[in-house]
Amino acid sequence: MSTHETSGPLLDPSTPRSERLIGLFRVHARLDFEEVDSAIASGDVVRIQRQVHRLKGAASSFGATALAECAATLERTARNGEIPSGASRGELKELLQATLHEVESGL
Repeated sequence: MSTHETSGPLLDPSTPRSERLIGLFRVHARLDFEEVDSAIASGDVVRIQRQVHRLKGAASSFGATALAECAATLERTARNGEIPSGASRGELKELLQATLHEVESGL
């Protein structure tokens, strides 16, 4: 069980989402994760912090609270000059995939 699993929904039902916003989130969240993943692989904490901050903001605006919280944890790790662990990266990926699955299921 991941440390960021929630008993509630992955998506805040009170957050309004237009079709355009859903489309943008689906594309950009994946791209942002790929950038985070690449930054972790290269060990660039400044880039990790920047990219995970971007993903956190997108997730927060979209109402994907669990994903935003996980991204915030990785951002704090990078801000402290540390490379997030593989487990943290895996957790972020799992939450992103679960969130996107929920989004796509609702279309």
